Amino acid sequence: MLKFVKPFLILFSLAFLVSCGSGDQMADLRQKLKEIDEKPKGRIPAPPEFKAFESYTYQAAGLRSPFEQPAEEVIGPAVANKAVTPDLERRKQALEKFSLDSMAFVGTLSKEKLGDELYALVDDGAGNVHRVQVGDYLGQNFGKILTISARKVEILEIVPSGQLDDDGNKLWIERPRNLILRDE
Repeated sequence: MLKFVKPFLILFSLAFLVSCGSGDQMADLRQKLKEIDEKPKGRIPAPPEFKAFESYTYQAAGLRSPFEQPAEEVIGPAVANKAVTPDLERRKQALEKFSLDSMAFVGTLSKEKLGDELYALVDDGAGNVHRVQVGDYLGQNFGKILTISARKVEILEIVPSGQLDDDGNKLWIERPRNLILRDE
């Protein structure tokens, strides 16, 4: 009897395995691919036309960096005292409404009739160029022009020291500054 059971068991197992695998498990995938294939085919748009840009050669490599201030500050010994005070009664000149840091020394002029006196040309930072001479004032800190040379303008500013005297009045200090010629 065992002789018949063993082949029967094998045959029954094979039939069971075949019946389990008879379903199409890929039918839903095939259906989805068929739907995708039936859709109308789209067109890929052409890539945009490439426009070549003109090359540019940087010409300002040897000039002053735009991140450096054009005014060179010369710091000397500053001692606040009562003898240094600005003339607050003096009538302000045109360049005293501009910051010294926004100004640039752009050139010089001389007049032969006046004994070759040298004038400085100063750009106020707002696009206007002014002619100044020794003794003129510029900047917001009572800056007075001391000397003008071909390469720089020496200025002496009077600024508050942040200290008060015994009577509660502001003490002032003198601060030398230079405008260096801007090369273009």
